[in-house]
Amino acid sequence: MKKHFIIFSSIFLVFISGCSPVKEQQPKLKIDETVKKEVNKDIKELVSTFNKTMREDVSDKSKESGHDKEYNQYLESMALATSLSELTGEVDDSLSKDFKNLGRLSLIIEEEYTKKIDAINSGQDVPKESINRLDTSIKYVLYILNDLDIILNNKEGNLKGYSHYANGEKVDAVDSMTELDTIK
Repeated sequence: MKKHFIIFSSIFLVFISGCSPVKEQQPKLKIDETVKKEVNKDIKELVSTFNKTMREDVSDKSKESGHDKEYNQYLESMALATSLSELTGEVDDSLSKDFKNLGRLSLIIEEEYTKKIDAINSGQDVPKESINRLDTSIKYVLYILNDLDIILNNKEGNLKGYSHYANGEKVDAVDSMTELDTIK
């Protein structure tokens, strides 16, 4: 009777534990962490468009009005910031960081370009620090857009290394400007 109880108990335990006395270990799937979420078409088009328009020369009409290339980049960066704020949908964390940096850099461009115009209109010299911040902000926006356009749209070109999404080696420079350097 005791022997039957032990056998019955063993069979019962096997039945409860999934009808197998030895549980097989399922191999764990290794997920490649470098795989990015699929980016929607609107984001790809937005990046491609602004990568192109931020680099365009100033039209003859704008030149006649006294506007320079920075004026075009100033206007385009404001449009970029607006477009980024209107995006919907989920994006990869690294892409989100790039979008935040682009938005913050656009604010710096707006601020420094306004300082430049105010100084020129009042007959003063544009402060060198302001010129440097404006030039650096424009450069970073162009580099981030370049990197994103290459990665998102499978374009050929040289990565500049300023995009989180492209695992850029120079993202710290952008981050330090957009996180630590508050809009003055």
